Formats: sequence, structure tokens, C-alpha cells
Amino acid sequence: MTYPIAEQSVASEMRHFIDQRKILMLSTLDSNGEPYASCAPFAVANSAFYVPLNGIAAQAVNLQTDPPPAMVLLIEDDGKTRAQAVRTRVIYQVVAQLVQFDDSDWDEGIAVLAQRHGDRLLSLSQFNDFRLFRLTTVRGRFISGTGQIYALGNDSLTAPHSETAASSFNNIPNNTAPATRNKRSAA
Repeated sequence: MTYPIAEQSVASEMRHFIDQRKILMLSTLDSNGEPYASCAPFAVANSAFYVPLNGIAAQAVNLQTDPPPAMVLLIEDDGKTRAQAVRTRVIYQVVAQLVQFDDSDWDEGIAVLAQRHGDRLLSLSQFNDFRLFRLTTVRGRFISGTGQIYALGNDSLTAPHSETAASSFNNIPNNTAPATRNKRSAA
């Protein structure tokens, strides 16, 4: 099956945008339902984000709750954007899984992180408090400009030239009515 060039182009643009970032913003909930946001290095492999965290860090503790709801945000740098309000960004709802040291995903996750961030990750991974999380995408959005909003499927992290990646991009119509605001009446 062949998909339109436009979808492949958007998939490629999004993957290029992700590849240019080294840090993601990670939003989690603690056991009381209170939100917590932080940043972490990442790498992409097996259609998921791999994130190394210190086991006592708040986001690592939060990701080990049941269920571990989390959001990932990758956003264009302030200095490189043409318009602050419509910065290019990727937002995903993710499901977190703690990768165990003896799991086959451990070696691949550590390898892609070391390739992306340097050998220091190999050293850090030997510490007892080091944790590796696999963040599998559920759904998300890619915003590449005004009126350029794409709904992302759970397979949108695959290679940009693949048919499944291109098929998981759905343009959200520009004519969608915005939420209405309550106007205050003059007293």
C-alpha cells in the first residue's frame, strides 16, 4: 500500500525534529495525583523512548506507580522559533515500563542512549540506583506551525519512510471550532 507523499513528508519532518532534540520534558503524577514535570535525556528505538533516570528521582518513583500515566513533550528551542506561541512540538501520552537489567531491552536501550549521549551512560548504568524506562507511545500530536496539527498514532515513532509511520499521521482540520470563552458581563 502506498501513502501520499504529504504524509511521508510530515512523518519525516517529525522524526527529524525528534532526532535534533537530546532532552525531553516528562510529566508524571505522584501517588496523590499531583503533577510533576522534569527533563531527561532520551533515545528512540523499537518505536519507544528510552529514558535513564536515577531511581530516587521523583519522576522515576512516579513512573513506577500503577498505572504509570505520563506525558512527553519535545519542543523547539526558544532561540530558533519564528513565533513563540506556535513553536514546533511533539506531545505524546506514553505508558512507562521499567526495563530490568536482565531484560533483552536493557542492552539495546543502553546502547542507543550511549550512542546518542556518549559513553558516560554506560558507566552510569552500572550504579545500583540507575533505572531505565521504556516509554511506549499511546497517542499524541505533532504541531509544526499555525494550522499544522497532526494526530499521532502509537506507531508514529517508526522510521519516517515506512508505510505504518505515514499512516499514523492524521491532519486535524483547521476549521475545528475553538473552545468558547465565557465573557464576563458588565455589572
